[in-house]
Amino acid sequence: MRGKSDDDILRYRILCDRLRKALSHFDAATIATTHGFCQEVLGGLGISGDVEPDTTLVEEVDELLEEVVDDLYVRRFFRSGNAQFSRAEALAIAKVAVANPTTRLEPAGAPPESIAAMRVRLAEVVRDELDARKRRAGLMTYDDLLTRLRDTLRGDGGPEAIARLRSRYSVVLVDEFQDTDPVQWEIMRRAFGEGEGAVTLVLIGDPKQAIYAFRGADVYAYLQAADAAGTRATLATNWRSDQGLIEAYDAMFGGARLGHEGIVYRQVSAAPSNVEPRLSGAPVDAPLRVRVVHREEPSIVVTRHGYASNAPARAHVAQDLAADLVALLSSAAEVEIRHDAGEVLRREGIRPGHVAVLVRTHRNASLVRDALDVAGIPAVINGAGSVFG
Repeated sequence: MRGKSDDDILRYRILCDRLRKALSHFDAATIATTHGFCQEVLGGLGISGDVEPDTTLVEEVDELLEEVVDDLYVRRFFRSGNAQFSRAEALAIAKVAVANPTTRLEPAGAPPESIAAMRVRLAEVVRDELDARKRRAGLMTYDDLLTRLRDTLRGDGGPEAIARLRSRYSVVLVDEFQDTDPVQWEIMRRAFGEGEGAVTLVLIGDPKQAIYAFRGADVYAYLQAADAAGTRATLATNWRSDQGLIEAYDAMFGGARLGHEGIVYRQVSAAPSNVEPRLSGAPVDAPLRVRVVHREEPSIVVTRHGYASNAPARAHVAQDLAADLVALLSSAAEVEIRHDAGEVLRREGIRPGHVAVLVRTHRNASLVRDALDVAGIPAVINGAGSVFG
């Protein structure tokens, strides 16, 4: 620290002290899924947590739901002998209503004796009756963890429960927030993000993914959270792909314009046994290449209906991929090594460690790995088995 001012030395000492505290208290952080967090909180609230001590957490209650539907269906239609809809339809209505416990049931203003009104009443009664039977049986689903904690925070004991949570946590970070539904967001908002004594609540998520409704995610919950945020930060640099590839994908999915300069269409012939590529024309350096093989290729076996058989087609794709990688790794292509700020630090010649092949199944991974092995390209499967194997 020679030549440093007293202020610089003080800041350095404060930083070192913070780092020591962070390392020593690292294991004290609570790391859990939203459902795990709700389960822990409900268990710690005692009688105000709306959970009996001997409650069993289960993934699904399909048998109990069918039992509820059967009882209600018989009660409604047995005496009259005039069922307005089938038992299968009643079960389908019940499953949708239970799977979306917070969704408003419509049509709300249908005539009381209409079939539409009967369906709404069935859904309402199924929700109530299933909840009652689960409580009697000492069962709870993962959705129940969310709704019961939400109801607890809404109720008379809510302020006390919120105070206890805020006294325990000073910073709350929610990752993958784009997968959040309205109930989860309400829990986080009530528990940590609003009113007097709110703690630091950090939400990390990708709004583009929120629209996919993955795992029950709701884009409107994300938008509500974004509107309520005091500070918003956006990743300014896309580290996953370059601009040329983004524009090529936009062109393809925006209208399949294969004439776009960023997209090259190639008809691929069958690769011979020595895995040398046979492409129509010289290799190209386009961000996105669409490779097509026709059913008439000798290596493709077709079904009796004229479609390409699964196994031969996948084998052809694996061999073509290996041939393409041979061409790439034999070329003068280079990989840019960049600084966090984005500037290029150096360039390295392309090598197998720079390449990743993404597949949908473990079987496809093994197929590609074997084809690369034949081509003399070292490869390992990540997540599908042992690297040593």
